[in-house]
Amino acid sequence: MKIYVVSLIGMTLGVLAFFLPLLIPLYVGISVAFIGYGIVLLHKLLANN
Repeated sequence: MKIYVVSLIGMTLGVLAFFLPLLIPLYVGISVAFIGYGIVLLHKLLANN
């Protein structure tokens, strides 16, 4: 039973390690989009003032 649990945890960690690099570009894209949006808003505010 213990071996089964350990193998299950190992498989779960392996799957997470496999999918993590695929998710990193998504997180980077979202953060870059938010930063760009914030910069655009700041430019608009500064242009109005």
